[in-house]
Amino acid sequence: MKTVPTASAPSAEGLRKGRSSRTASLLYFLNVSTVVLLLPSALMHVHLRASNAAMLDAIDLPRAGEDTGDSGAAAGPPKGLDFAIIGLPKTGTTFLLNELGLHPEVTMPPEEICDICHDNGAEWTAEWLRNASSAPAASGLPQKYGLKCPKMVRDTRAIDNLISMGSDTRLVVGVRNPVLWFQSFYNYRVYDYYNLDGVTGEGRIKSPFELSKGKGDTGEKHWGGLSTKHARFEVYLRQLAKVPITKRELLEMTNGTRHMPDRISPNPYKVFVYATEQLADKNATRALQLRKDLQDFLGLTEPIAERQVGRNSAKENSKQYSKEYDEHLKEYGEMDICNRKYGRIKRMLMAQATNTSRWIAERFIESPDVVVSGKEHFKEILDGWGDDPCPERPPKEES
Repeated sequence: MKTVPTASAPSAEGLRKGRSSRTASLLYFLNVSTVVLLLPSALMHVHLRASNAAMLDAIDLPRAGEDTGDSGAAAGPPKGLDFAIIGLPKTGTTFLLNELGLHPEVTMPPEEICDICHDNGAEWTAEWLRNASSAPAASGLPQKYGLKCPKMVRDTRAIDNLISMGSDTRLVVGVRNPVLWFQSFYNYRVYDYYNLDGVTGEGRIKSPFELSKGKGDTGEKHWGGLSTKHARFEVYLRQLAKVPITKRELLEMTNGTRHMPDRISPNPYKVFVYATEQLADKNATRALQLRKDLQDFLGLTEPIAERQVGRNSAKENSKQYSKEYDEHLKEYGEMDICNRKYGRIKRMLMAQATNTSRWIAERFIESPDVVVSGKEHFKEILDGWGDDPCPERPPKEES
């Protein structure tokens, strides 16, 4: 390991180029004064005199709606998104898409759109913004432009593309009990297999046991972004660069699978984080406060309407499902994490969940860039992640 002092932060152009691929140099922030440069064959510490904020200042970011042409030119369409629902999968992001899509001050694609994650994602998003803002909104009110892609928080290219467009985007991210997340996501992947033409690229349904990393197992097992390792949400939240990360955390990221972020993306964005339980909160006072806090975070003048989050299965929530899927459910049913045969997977997820919830509660939400509604209640929800979600009924035993 080699230590090399330097007098200045990397240039803005260098930062942009350095984010292009895994084979390029990988830039991480360990704290406000230390940067680690990871090369494919070596690990090098680079001490910088600039802080994280100073490095952001070095990047000349266009503001949303800023006219970058001649001073006499008319203001054009927004240069960047006003907000983005960036993840995580199976945390109520579709519910938020539907809710905000009905708001009179919001314009969003009606479906999940993830072009922003591609190398030319900024160009696609800019084109969508031009088209979406070319005509007055039906409500006659000024609009906030956003999109939903729950894998954005997992893909640093998406954040890089947002940065290239503007500095005012607001990020919304949801978290969920990792045990229940794994169950929900697995059942949805089975639905995908039968109904969405194999969008995961798999030729068969994977067993939950194939997606759990056992002791001494170094294989990269996942199914369309689903595995027990993918339930470590803190790894993805770290790449947003809202809190300093330790050397150990850095190594965890770099030693992870190729499906995990291999660097962090410093950005100027504020983040609104919620738990799925908050979306379905039956406490009227807390539910109202959540909608009000999200309204303020997004800069909306009209309130967000109250609606109840559905609790249906993947089948019941889908618009259509195949005969084969229906037959699969009749024969096998949906995965039930409370079944005794999944005990090892559940215990593994519970152990991970304790560490994940502690990092989010003690580190992530303490950042001045992170907003959470009802912080104490949010922490109570996280505290329950390490508990068995199946204590009130005997586990099912399948034949």
